[in-house]
Amino acid sequence: MACLLMLSSCSSVRHTSSTAAVETRVVNFTVADMDVNETKAEKTYSWNYNPFKPVSVSTIKENTEAELLKENGGDVLVDPQYIVKKRGIFRGGSVTVIGFPAKYTNFHKMTPTEAELIKTNAQEKKKAKKRWFFF
Repeated sequence: MACLLMLSSCSSVRHTSSTAAVETRVVNFTVADMDVNETKAEKTYSWNYNPFKPVSVSTIKENTEAELLKENGGDVLVDPQYIVKKRGIFRGGSVTVIGFPAKYTNFHKMTPTEAELIKTNAQEKKKAKKRWFFF
């Protein structure tokens, strides 16, 4: 009896139509200005060795940068520098993040002039990479 219950289905699925994949792409280019602080900001995080709590230096760098931006009201850090000091395997270390906090302002749709400027800059970069060296 138990085998019959396990093999039977409680409900059936009935398909009355089929679907087809539709490939669409929606693009909306948005441009923003960036207000960069004129003075560098700095934040240091130190830790002690703990065998039960492994330390990821990359995570500490990201978290310290996020705290620095939060304290200075920034959205992004321009020209970030990271100073990592490890005091030894059983002694911990520190991470110092230095940079210019910046905030995005004046969000607007890309104008044809801005699009042409971006296109021109991309073409110039492409030409600069095609350098020939003869020895």
